[in-house]
This record gives sequence, structure tokens and C-alpha cells, in this order.
Amino acid sequence: WAAIGLLVVATPVAIGASRPKPAAIVAVPRTPDGRLVIREFVDLECPFCRATHVALKLALERRATPVVIERRHVPLGQHEHALPAAVAACCAGEQGAEDRFVDLLFAMDEPPSEATCRRVAMDLRLDLSKYDECRSSDRPRQRIASDSALADRTNVAGLPTIDVEGERHVGLLDGARAEALLARHP
Repeated sequence: WAAIGLLVVATPVAIGASRPKPAAIVAVPRTPDGRLVIREFVDLECPFCRATHVALKLALERRATPVVIERRHVPLGQHEHALPAAVAACCAGEQGAEDRFVDLLFAMDEPPSEATCRRVAMDLRLDLSKYDECRSSDRPRQRIASDSALADRTNVAGLPTIDVEGERHVGLLDGARAEALLARHP
């Protein structure tokens, strides 16, 4: 009877602990000049992140008003190239080229290996000595740790995740859904 009593008491606790936490979305405010800010949690090796990025980029090109993308890198452990690619993107960002770097990386039909990332850096005509110095420093890893911590704090349940003015979209975002998302936030 003691075992049954323990099971009756412990079962609700175990079930409650296994439920996913509700999303703690931090409303992403507009810029001071009124531009919409889209927070994008991504893994640069994730095929769903790639497809979502492309769909969102096409929808943004058709938008009349400019938007700011706030990219947060959350490299997943199962993707061997995700962390080095995130580091490379952060280093491109130090030279003002992160968005173009990610666009080119996602446009390629190959994994974002270190060699691929270096080719993209060269194509963008980045200062390779600054790029290499950055990659060997702790700066990009600190940013990635901060981005991953934000994902944890806001209960990001999967990638890609897009936050826009208190609305969250998790998973693949196709062209129609990207257009609809942007239409809800003029």
C-alpha cells in the first residue's frame, strides 16, 4: 500500500514536470523610429531554419516598410557545423555583414562547414585577418551563449522560432505564412 500511495502522490508531480512550459515571449518592441523588429532564433545548419529564412526574406522584399531582423544563434548539438557557422556569422557581423553572410550561407546547397563559411567571408570581401582573429576570440561564443540563454529564458521549444510583437511562430514558416505574419504587423 505504501508503494501505491507513493505512486498516487508522485504521479501528478511527474506529469506536471513533464508538461512543456508555456512560452514566455518577450514582446520585441519596435525601433525608436517605428520599424518592426523580428527576433529570429536559428541554427545555421537547420534545414527548416533555412527554408523559413528564405520565405521570410522574400516576404520582407515585398513589404513597403523596412524591418529589423534581430538574429539569435542557437546552434543545436546534433548539427556538427552549427556552432562554427554561428561563430563565423557573428564574426561577419563584427564587420557589418552578418545578414549578407547568413543570406549567402542559406543560399548554398552544402553544409555550413568552416571551409564554406570562409568562402562566404571571402565572397563578401571581409577583412580575413579580423575574421580569423574574431573566430579565435571568445566574443562570438559569448554572444552565442547569451542568445542561447535568451532562448532558454523565453522557452523556445524548437527551431526556427520567430517572435514579433508578442506573437510567436515555432517551426517551418512557408511563403504564405510569412506573408500572413507580416500582414498582422504592419
